[in-house]
Amino acid sequence: MRIFDFVFKKTHNKKLKDGPFEDLYDNGFVLQKGLLKNGRLEGISTMHYETGELNEISFYEDSLICWSRSYYKSGNLQSKTTYKEGKEFETMHYPDKS
Repeated sequence: MRIFDFVFKKTHNKKLKDGPFEDLYDNGFVLQKGLLKNGRLEGISTMHYETGELNEISFYEDSLICWSRSYYKSGNLQSKTTYKEGKEFETMHYPDKS
């Protein structure tokens, strides 16, 4: 299970079924945000480090993940992953150049 999916299932308010959502860390920074359709992820979703930097951005279509990009805390690209039918197809990793 991808880290975003795990965090989403563990922390998200299960009452919301449709529309935008945002979950926060205790310090007020955004943990994750995105859009739900019928209670499932749809469109762009993001997850952030506890210090506020972008950790991952993912795109979902018909509740299946299509692609994701993860980032180092420095903001540099860490990996690009593509999916087919919701299953990991290809991942490219990049070194942190900071």
